[in-house]
Amino acid sequence: MRRFAFILTVLAVVVVVGCEDLPSDPTGQPIVGTWKASKVGDAFMVSPMEAEFQSDGDVSIELGSDTWTGTYSTSGSSASSSVREITINVTSPASKSFSGIYTISGTQMKLEVVPLPLPDNVTAPDAALGIGSTKVGGSSTNDYVSEMQKQ
Repeated sequence: MRRFAFILTVLAVVVVVGCEDLPSDPTGQPIVGTWKASKVGDAFMVSPMEAEFQSDGDVSIELGSDTWTGTYSTSGSSASSSVREITINVTSPASKSFSGIYTISGTQMKLEVVPLPLPDNVTAPDAALGIGSTKVGGSSTNDYVSEMQKQ
């Protein structure tokens, strides 16, 4: 469960890089490329993490010695042009979905993702509220936020 959460956080950070208003089509977005985590969200308890977001919507995430593959899609937020929504669907080595938000500034990305279905007492991040909007037991937390650098 923690590895899935970690992967979701990494993917969310990568999506944060794509700040353009291109719904679901990642082609040409700043998130496309390889991202390495400088800080992984505490909820994931896995390190190191590196994610490659491809322009065709495929994603590959290395977590420790494991490699996760699947697809991702992004969409803009009506509340802010700098916060984008991301969905990640891991297909290998197991099926798992993540939902979250991300922001990208230059070569830095903040990715905030949570596994689906949501764990008990966890509320998904909200693009209108920005990074750090995930709630656990009703209180905001940064435990699902990862910080990444473009390689």
